Amino acid sequence: MTERTRTSSTPPLSPDLFHGLSQEKPHLCCGSAAPLLRSMAGVLHAYAEARADGMSGRAVLERAKDDAARRVAELIGQPSRHDHVAFAPSTGHALDVVCRSMDWRAGDDMLVLKEEYPSLLLTWRDLGKQGVAVRAIPGGDEPEAAILAAVGPRTRLACVSHVSWRTGLRLDLDRLSRELRSKGIKLVVDAAHSLGVLPVPAGLCDAVVGCAHKFMLGMHGVSILYWNDLPDPATSRAPMGWYSLADMDRFCDDGTTTFKNNASAFEPGNPAFISILALAEGIGTLQRAGLAAVSDHAAGLAREFRDFLAGRSIPVLTPADPGRRGTSIAIPDPHGAALGKALSEAGLMAAHGVGRLRVSFHGYNGENDMARLTAAISKAI
Repeated sequence: MTERTRTSSTPPLSPDLFHGLSQEKPHLCCGSAAPLLRSMAGVLHAYAEARADGMSGRAVLERAKDDAARRVAELIGQPSRHDHVAFAPSTGHALDVVCRSMDWRAGDDMLVLKEEYPSLLLTWRDLGKQGVAVRAIPGGDEPEAAILAAVGPRTRLACVSHVSWRTGLRLDLDRLSRELRSKGIKLVVDAAHSLGVLPVPAGLCDAVVGCAHKFMLGMHGVSILYWNDLPDPATSRAPMGWYSLADMDRFCDDGTTTFKNNASAFEPGNPAFISILALAEGIGTLQRAGLAAVSDHAAGLAREFRDFLAGRSIPVLTPADPGRRGTSIAIPDPHGAALGKALSEAGLMAAHGVGRLRVSFHGYNGENDMARLTAAISKAI
């Protein structure tokens, strides 16, 4: 990705597309949850119409789900592999499916960064009962080196975030993938803070997960799960249900169990159709705006804001190297706490907590948002 030299006056995602966005109310916390598209009202209407049409409406929803999987596959650069995309109620659930689909053996171990989001740390906690060691590694400024240095003879898997929820640091997935795969170690990536605003090299990962309600402009209630190589549902310990079956009639007749030969086998029950339709609408909006334009615009704003902070000697957790960061900039406490209070009082929405202020940029932010942001910080300092 090439960084912009200046911020465009026209955001690639018009603020008019979103409910509640205005020049007086800059939204800078899509790293927590993005504002909802106004078109979500149409999504709800379409869902209601399908529900009113009984079984024919159910077929409409199933086709819409397939369309959503295709859009996800396009978003992650795997357009021909939409059948490798499953939907889960949350990122934690998606990670649990990955965990339960591994053939763990006593004496194995897996690696995760100590600074990760709680879901990435808690998912694996029961592995100890199987004799598998979960090793949380301090990542520091070079998490790739820390992960690779910790690899042992029985390491089976490494789980990392593409972009850190806490600092905005972006990992070098190419390096990790190349070195881990050469040792037969799987790489599982949470892309919650890059899907929809940065390119995600899913082909380098064994599995990718990520929630819909952040940069993909969807709603709560659904996350994606993409596998490069689908595990065998017959040997997975992940929950299975009626929706996992390829032939439910036969199962009900004589108990014969045959699972679907696609990622939907790992969706045990009714999908969250309304949230899946909303995700498709969010990705479709990004595609119409141009994913590259959205990415360049948001990255340019992040660069501009980081440069502003550096010019005023305000500490920043997010790296200066554009290749090492997402589109969120993090300021550590105590500066972050004071500035977070100042932004809130000025009517700007950003995320403060766990020892830092995080300002997240997307394709709907523009020069007015930046002007109000920098003015509020200048006044506070």
